[in-house]
Amino acid sequence: MNSLRPALAALTGVCFLVFAAAWLLGAAYFGIRANGGVRGWLRASRSSASRRVLLIAGVALFFFVVRHTRGFWEHLQFWQPELALLGALLALLSTALLLWSR
Repeated sequence: MNSLRPALAALTGVCFLVFAAAWLLGAAYFGIRANGGVRGWLRASRSSASRRVLLIAGVALFFFVVRHTRGFWEHLQFWQPELALLGALLALLSTALLLWSR
């Protein structure tokens, strides 16, 4: 069962990457479509650029803090294969639902 743990972690990571790619590509596609092409989308995007920079900085800060405080979280981790499989199934189903809805 210990070999299952890295596989489920990788599966969850792949689901997250698929989510991020679908979200970004969908945002770009619908932004371009709604604003009459790439130039219109870029023009419309300038007004929200500062908020996007803050969002990206916040996400980067979150990942930095989580990565550098790993020792703090170690005592909270436990492994239950049944719950891990359920979580992986939910990650797969939610990723499939995301792709279907896009």
